[in-house]
Amino acid sequence: MNSLKISGRLFLIFLALGWLTHCGGSIVQVEEGEEDEVMDTIDPIITITEPADGITFEYTVVVRGTVSDPEHSSGIDYVLVNGIVAQGTTDWAISISGLTQGPNTVEATVWDEAGNTDTDKVRAIRIK
Repeated sequence: MNSLKISGRLFLIFLALGWLTHCGGSIVQVEEGEEDEVMDTIDPIITITEPADGITFEYTVVVRGTVSDPEHSSGIDYVLVNGIVAQGTTDWAISISGLTQGPNTVEATVWDEAGNTDTDKVRAIRIK
């Protein structure tokens, strides 16, 4: 009878691989020198910094904001404000005209290169 001596760390790796295979997972072997590709599954965060809720404008509204994206992200693709591409990505701005008299909502949405999104809204912008 042959016996196999396995160190504690190696035994845990074998145990984990056996559990992964038992649960229907797949094992991918990475050759030395290859880099692991990290999937970006975390949404960026968009914040409208101007204008505040309830502000009144006469014709054109300047909307400004920021975007933060976690470390190891795919990068910011673009920002849309009411369907129009804003200038900039991490710090962005856009002038919007054509809003109707009375209450309006301005909506800003960011997409990163992996397709993750986030949206922020400013409500009750009134046009005189």
